[in-house]
Amino acid sequence: PKLEGKIATAGIPGPEGKALPSFIGGSDLATISKSKVQDLGQEWIALFTNAKGGDVLASKNVLPNNEKQLEPLKTKPETAAIANAVPDAWFTPIAPGWASVEKEEILENLLLEILKGSSVADASKKADDKIN
Repeated sequence: PKLEGKIATAGIPGPEGKALPSFIGGSDLATISKSKVQDLGQEWIALFTNAKGGDVLASKNVLPNNEKQLEPLKTKPETAAIANAVPDAWFTPIAPGWASVEKEEILENLLLEILKGSSVADASKKADDKIN
């Protein structure tokens, strides 16, 4: 309650006054093949990803997994910045070795270096060297 109205979300500023594209992604939902309760796992995934589950997420200001339920969040002050970033968001490429890029937090460190003042070229070269 003490922080209400004092915290907000904003995109990282980019060229020409527009926010930079954000990363959109998340965890894969799956059941473990050796689980003794696969049916419960599959039921939970169905509940979490169906329309009613999306309504619950949206009611808690969490982005749902579909555009229809996302739409009302685009006008709410608490969620507008994030919800409006979704159409321009990007996914990581499906590429061999990508898991190690994520594990080593190469993109996170690249962005951090840029935010700390490194040039995009220098930070990108450093990231490229780690990837290669």
